[in-house]
Amino acid sequence: MNKCINTFVKKKLNYWGKGKTLKERNSLKKGYILHNCNPTCKNTLLEPGSPNRIPKGLRKKCTKELAKMFTSQRKSIFKNKRNVLINGFHENTPKKLKKQLQKEGAISQCVPM
Repeated sequence: MNKCINTFVKKKLNYWGKGKTLKERNSLKKGYILHNCNPTCKNTLLEPGSPNRIPKGLRKKCTKELAKMFTSQRKSIFKNKRNVLINGFHENTPKKLKKQLQKEGAISQCVPM
């Protein structure tokens, strides 16, 4: 994970973080770490588990309305499965994108495609 942070996250921050405040850069950094340096997708919508419940870490951070929306999104993504990840990447991630992200140093893609 540290290798991912030192390569992928730093590259992305250097590119997308130019001209941003420290608070904005830290927010970007947290997002990149959560979605691209998180092999089990913990605390994201794609964390393995029941499709009818959102993960505890995500549930703590959101309102009831948002939790309801996340639950319906999760049901539509997972359908009858308990896991939609293949080696840390969402199963519908295009091969070209997966290859590019891995080349840049990412170890996961915790965003539904």
